[in-house]
Amino acid sequence: MDQDTARLFGIFQKNPQDLETFKSLEEYYFLANAWTELASIYKLRAQAVEKSNVAESAQLYFQQAECLEKRLGRGAEALESYIKAYSLAKENPKYLQAALDIAEGTQNWSKVAEILKDKIQQTSDRSVKAKLFLKLAICMKDRLRNLEEAKLLLLQSLDLEEIPQTIQLLESIYLEAKAWDALLEIYQTLAQKAKDKKDKIARFQQCAHICEENLQDIPQAIEFYESILKISPNEITSLQKLEALYSKIEKWDAMVAVMERQLALLSTPDQKVKLLNTMALVWQKVNDLQKASAC
Repeated sequence: MDQDTARLFGIFQKNPQDLETFKSLEEYYFLANAWTELASIYKLRAQAVEKSNVAESAQLYFQQAECLEKRLGRGAEALESYIKAYSLAKENPKYLQAALDIAEGTQNWSKVAEILKDKIQQTSDRSVKAKLFLKLAICMKDRLRNLEEAKLLLLQSLDLEEIPQTIQLLESIYLEAKAWDALLEIYQTLAQKAKDKKDKIARFQQCAHICEENLQDIPQAIEFYESILKISPNEITSLQKLEALYSKIEKWDAMVAVMERQLALLSTPDQKVKLLNTMALVWQKVNDLQKASAC
């Protein structure tokens, strides 16, 4: 640093609000690639004008952060300056995004979570907010190992929008924990919200499967299959499942009624004969020989 520049810097240190001196130093340090000195005058002036000119102060902190990050490779210090810029001008998303980028780049996951929470607070768009909840949940689950908060965040995301990754993460968490009741509740909610008939049927099938295989709640499984048949009366898979479930609980009349519905849907004589033979066996089991012979 030459004597003139050193003299200017001394003047600026005493009065950082001196704009003319600041501009002269800024130009000199930039052309001289003196990034450490440039970052220091940005900070000095930002602190000096913080109360009188918040917008300028925020911009100066941002410039200091860019200098620290991109010119000097001092990511941790840059992160604090980006966050300071955002704290002064929260209406400027550029500052927060820059802070988020550097926090992720430096793997400061606690700070990433903090910034994402701020972004969620600042966002009114439901779709954007759902994606932010998902991103924060992934950070909590994979980086900060906070599974309970991750689950809550995923549920908040799902409440706003059905993002496939959100559903997959919730499924994996509940499956690993064998939290069948919680998983059933998710599938029920998705079934109720589904507008497409195929999607609704698929969700009810998942509900029925959990009730039958994991909760051993056959009556509840039957209810879900019956719900499917209200949507699609000829859904053959659900009819076959009901046949098997009614057999398990020995509700023979209900079982035969379901088989009769299947009979009308079968296309080949062999299939019909096989089903009629099964119906005859059921009637023999309950000693109704007249109905058995009719089959």
